[in-house]
Amino acid sequence: MAIEKMTTATIIGSLENLDETIFNCIKSGVFHPEILQTESNDIIDFSYNYHPKTYTKYINILEKCIKYLNIKSNNINMDKNINLLYIDYIDFEHSIETINIIEKTCSSIQNKQDEYINNIEEYKQAILQINHLISLDISFDDIFACKNIKVRFGRLPVESYTKLSYHNETEILFTTFDKDSQYYWGVYFTPIIEYQRIDNIMKSMLFERIRVPDYIHGLPENAIKNLNILIENMSTLLKGIQLEKEIITNQYKTEIIQIYNKLLVLKKCDSFKQYVCISKYNFYIVGFLPYKNKSFFNNYFKKIPSVSCIFKRCEEFTDITPPVKLKNLRIFKPFESFVSMYGVPKYNEFDPTVLVAITYILMFGAMFGDLGQGAIIFIIGIFLSKFKQIEIGKIFTRIGVSSMAFGTLYGSVFGIETLFDPIYKQLFGLDSKPIHLLSNSMTNNILVISIITGGIIIGISMIINIYTSLKNKDFKTGVFGPNGCAGFILYIFIFVGAFLNLTLDINIFNNISIIFFITIPLLSILFREPLAYFLIHKKFKIQSRLSEFLTENIFELFEIILSYITNTMSFLRVGGFILTHAGMMVVVLTLTQSMNSIASPIALIIGNLLVIAVEGLIVGIQVLRLEFYEIFSRFFSGKGKPYKPFSITNNI
Repeated sequence: MAIEKMTTATIIGSLENLDETIFNCIKSGVFHPEILQTESNDIIDFSYNYHPKTYTKYINILEKCIKYLNIKSNNINMDKNINLLYIDYIDFEHSIETINIIEKTCSSIQNKQDEYINNIEEYKQAILQINHLISLDISFDDIFACKNIKVRFGRLPVESYTKLSYHNETEILFTTFDKDSQYYWGVYFTPIIEYQRIDNIMKSMLFERIRVPDYIHGLPENAIKNLNILIENMSTLLKGIQLEKEIITNQYKTEIIQIYNKLLVLKKCDSFKQYVCISKYNFYIVGFLPYKNKSFFNNYFKKIPSVSCIFKRCEEFTDITPPVKLKNLRIFKPFESFVSMYGVPKYNEFDPTVLVAITYILMFGAMFGDLGQGAIIFIIGIFLSKFKQIEIGKIFTRIGVSSMAFGTLYGSVFGIETLFDPIYKQLFGLDSKPIHLLSNSMTNNILVISIITGGIIIGISMIINIYTSLKNKDFKTGVFGPNGCAGFILYIFIFVGAFLNLTLDINIFNNISIIFFITIPLLSILFREPLAYFLIHKKFKIQSRLSEFLTENIFELFEIILSYITNTMSFLRVGGFILTHAGMMVVVLTLTQSMNSIASPIALIIGNLLVIAVEGLIVGIQVLRLEFYEIFSRFFSGKGKPYKPFSITNNI
């Protein structure tokens, strides 16, 4: 339920041990390297000199071969205990030669396969065209043997066919063999000395020529039989190609996977080198890892000569901001995705995941309280998380349970309000459900409770901001800021005072309380910058004129007070959606009651599905909006950087 404690690791050693050191850093799976400014005193004699190698080209070639040969292999099939010698024993130059042989072999097979597939497709198209000429009783060979005439097979649109009568029959002799609603299929003959003119006339009438391939012989019926034989031959050759692929796969599968995995590791090691500072004889690497993995990580370097690994607390290493690894209980962990949507907390900030999880679950359940609909959301969550491996499914399961719990209090099951009345009476001695949402008295109570809930959540957010700011010695924000001690005193006093005055007719606003709990906090917020400088014994210098400074801060103070009101009133949407959900289900039930016995259950199902889909989405977004704008903004900057260690199984 916090941010993982990190430690810095500085690795210094001889260049001859660099490759082994890099590989061990990656093999550990916990090291997050950083680029350090070369002006730092620690690396004054070192510099970055990274020149990436061309492993990607060969990796892409192998990936194409793996896909073509249908080799089932994970991208990384490497054991974490792999020995560095694995890379050295498989010579890289030999690997390139093998890759080229495999690529050439696969390319040759694929070219033949493509050729056979194209031939089959060509033969099938030829059969389709010749089928329209099946009534031709002259051999194609005899037709094409004519020397003084040109022969054109093709199809002519129906509209154009009627226009042939406008031409001299001695010029164009078009004989039809087949027709449908759009075209006439046939052939026309023309003297060789006139063929260009006749071709142009036919083109103007949208004649589409069908070119009969050279391999077509004899009558159309015989030609089709021959084409079918050719298709069978090509299909047999394709089966031979498949057998050839299987032989190549069995021959090279192990070597392909071995070289592919090796190249991935080499590429990972090479990309790591951008974080390595080098001098003439030595190298320097700095990075972060979880404090709990300190001994585990150090063990990788004990047996490497001339390599030292030095650990420091993050507070002692001020040159780089530590990365952040969130550490939360399993029940809260899915809500880290909501936090990451806003940003990653800084290393010294508060991780809001638990607060987000609790408030989101409770507010969603209250706004969408229905036992039946909550169960549907829960089932959807189980399906998404267990079978589809979608992370948001885990959030669905939690808010589904919350909706079911509040639905039990509201006595609502798919909008039916009286279903559990006997159970309430037998178990708890109640005449009906505990909470009647749409009663006049309960409506007002729900809105008041929503405001009180909002005030409590805002107050908790302020306390978190005070704690975080004081921990980091940010007195301007933690003590005098609008979400610091001054803002907290001002907000809570006004909030509690208004509540007591409106509900219990108790007035705590008097001259003394106003001075101490309103005036002094307001002045503290107004002059927070000079007061913070005074507190740390530094001299404050106004960057502009005093009048401009006061004007700007007074308007800002007015905006802060206004935001206190609007932020608190924003939580009215919680009560509003509680009532809206109940009202929508009343509408659904009213419609179902007005229908016959067959249509009524169908309408009830459709109505509930629409409410789950539409209102469920709106409620989810509105609760998330409250999290981001009314809670997060008070203590969370979201400007941290995530912890991304190099590892064999993790591509950076």
